[in-house]
Amino acid sequence: MSWSSFKAVNYKWSPRLFRYGSYAQESAVLAISPRLRKTYASAAIDKQLDDGYLHHSVVPTMHYQPSLPKLPIPSLEKTCMRYLNGVQPLISPKEFENTTAIVKQFEENEGKVLHKELIENDKKNKHTSYIAKPWKDMYLSDRTPIPINYNPGLVFANKNPQLKDPVVKATAIIHSSLRFMRSLEANVLTPDIFHMNPKNSDTKWFHNLVRLIPSNYSWYAAYLADAYPLDMIQYQHLFKSTRIPNLNMDYNKAFPDAKHILVMKNGRFYTFDVIDPIDGSPMPPAYIYAQLRNINDRPSSSPDFPINFLTTENRDTWANLRQELETDELNAESLKAIDSAIFALCLDDIAYDDRSKSMMQVLHGNGWNRWFDKSFQVIIDKNGEGAVNFEHSWGDGVAILRYVIDMVDDVSKNHVTKESVSGSVDVENNPKELAFNLSESLKKSITTAKENFLAVSSTLNGAVLRYEKINKKFLKEKKVSPDSVLQLALQVAYYRMTGQTVPAYESCSTAIFKHGRTECLRPVSMFTKACCEAFSKNNPAGVSEIRELMRKCSDYHGKLTREASMGQGFDRHLFALRVLAQSSLNKMPDIFLDPTYSKASHFTLSTSTLGTEYLTNGGFGPVVKDGLGIPYMVLDDFVGAIASSYEPEGRAQAFIDHLKGSLDDIYDILNEKNFKSN
Repeated sequence: MSWSSFKAVNYKWSPRLFRYGSYAQESAVLAISPRLRKTYASAAIDKQLDDGYLHHSVVPTMHYQPSLPKLPIPSLEKTCMRYLNGVQPLISPKEFENTTAIVKQFEENEGKVLHKELIENDKKNKHTSYIAKPWKDMYLSDRTPIPINYNPGLVFANKNPQLKDPVVKATAIIHSSLRFMRSLEANVLTPDIFHMNPKNSDTKWFHNLVRLIPSNYSWYAAYLADAYPLDMIQYQHLFKSTRIPNLNMDYNKAFPDAKHILVMKNGRFYTFDVIDPIDGSPMPPAYIYAQLRNINDRPSSSPDFPINFLTTENRDTWANLRQELETDELNAESLKAIDSAIFALCLDDIAYDDRSKSMMQVLHGNGWNRWFDKSFQVIIDKNGEGAVNFEHSWGDGVAILRYVIDMVDDVSKNHVTKESVSGSVDVENNPKELAFNLSESLKKSITTAKENFLAVSSTLNGAVLRYEKINKKFLKEKKVSPDSVLQLALQVAYYRMTGQTVPAYESCSTAIFKHGRTECLRPVSMFTKACCEAFSKNNPAGVSEIRELMRKCSDYHGKLTREASMGQGFDRHLFALRVLAQSSLNKMPDIFLDPTYSKASHFTLSTSTLGTEYLTNGGFGPVVKDGLGIPYMVLDDFVGAIASSYEPEGRAQAFIDHLKGSLDDIYDILNEKNFKSN
């Protein structure tokens, strides 16, 4: 039976439902917290010079990679138990009774066979995790357009507000990005590592010791010091990489010898080299500025048929059109220049003060000044504000956020200023504008792609909340998990808006394991359901009761977080068993045909935390048409959320309004006052 046949007989299981890695998973062991950020500029750094490198780490970047532990496969018994716990709040008692019987039958029969095969396969593949290939294949085989559905957008904090000129800002970002890339390629970028006790492990003594330990044993030395190195395999596709459309399944392609960047302006493409061909160092900022100024000042209108829109199409449609494009030699050459660029830079002629509109610009924009297949594209608006939009198949949020943090931090050190780049520079070769020969059929296809893109993007709405009565310090003083409180607030808001308890997805990184990706943390539980119901009543005597319910929610959320970050959730295990069933069994097991499985996989609330000072905004689209995409943040000064939804118009705003009410009530309850909202 084919994979497409499985989707036909059951709920369409799209990777959009399991899309996001943790961008700053505050609740997980991989938190982008001060302790983890400290590793990026820590005692591991031997020297920090303006020599074309970001820094020089004592410990090689990939020193820990060979000895990382394997991602564990949970026991079948625990996976079945956790699955039942996860679906119970979503279905009726009668449905739960029926699903329990189906799960028990699976555990004793097909599940046992599939689980055994999964373990045997995992033993044969010691170099990777059981989830790595099928998970990536799931991304690459889905034919859904990738903007909005997959590519997230993140807006950088402006740590250097004096850089207001967009071309100067772009120069600074390119310069710092190249320093980051050079350090990564030279194996002198500090390794990603989480220090549980930095006073003991993030010291010169520790780093000088661990670098002498062979890589095959280095992880164990870090573990003994209560430090946890993270998998960095995804960094190989951060730069000089792209996604290539291909029939049935796309693929990622890297270009290790690339020396140029791609710049988009008004839907036109330009390239110029940014790496010195002699010593491999980044070209001087003044040279980069001169090239960007040349592009920015050119009097050019957008092309009548921007091929950029083709990257917004159905992936099979785009694959066929790309093949047609490449039959022309000039087109093939231009596409190769786009694919092989170190990264893409988008110079936009628009800017928004409204945060929701700003996020929509980063998430999808007008469609014709983007190339959504690139591993990542930096976006600079006309006010000099920076952002990134990244393709998701190659990796999760940990790698892209590490890049953003280091790059933004480096830009803030004033390596590049208006004065430092404004002098005259000898430029032998001006930027090259890429050209395309378009047949009438291709022009028609571009027009169709544009219409399809605008039909979807125009129905996406956004709304933003910044709530200052609650912050990270306040929640910790009240002895509740900040992440659990925000997740509870999201659920209460949706329950009040619709009267429903629905599936919610929170991504949790498993990067402490070799080739780990993410696990789904399911924040909806019987505890949160009871709490939502309690919050829906204006009960003057309910303060202590609700406070106790909140404590139980927090404790249970902490348990789920620990399990997920250690690879002990149930979603990835069931996913792997389901993929195996496709090739090993004649019939899909009933657990995957059960309506409960479809319902539990319909993530109405898709969430991810953006809890880092290096981001001011971020967003992604809903993973289901009737759902909400909700990045949120818990910071030192406030908590907040950015909601996106498809029409009916105003649904995102209605949710944000209910979220404010939920946070008001949670604030009152935590201060031992009765809540007022209904």
